[in-house]
Amino acid sequence: MAAFREHITVSGMLGLGYGLTAHIAYGFSPIESALAGFLTGFGGMLPDLDSQTSRPVRELFGLLGAVCPLLVLGEVLELLHMPPS
Repeated sequence: MAAFREHITVSGMLGLGYGLTAHIAYGFSPIESALAGFLTGFGGMLPDLDSQTSRPVRELFGLLGAVCPLLVLGEVLELLHMPPS
């Protein structure tokens, strides 16, 4: 069975190739291409989610713990009528 490192490496390289091909050959916007590449890379972690050590779950929750407060900050500032600078 392949390890986490191999899944991330292969899916990351495929995601990069997929995003570049979508942008260059098919005319996707840079945002759409980046999203497609990211989702492909993220999909490489899915086979490891049920492992005993569950390294992908730790990394995913660490990333969400850093990003979610930033996403909520704009809404809180809007509710307080303070425009973000």
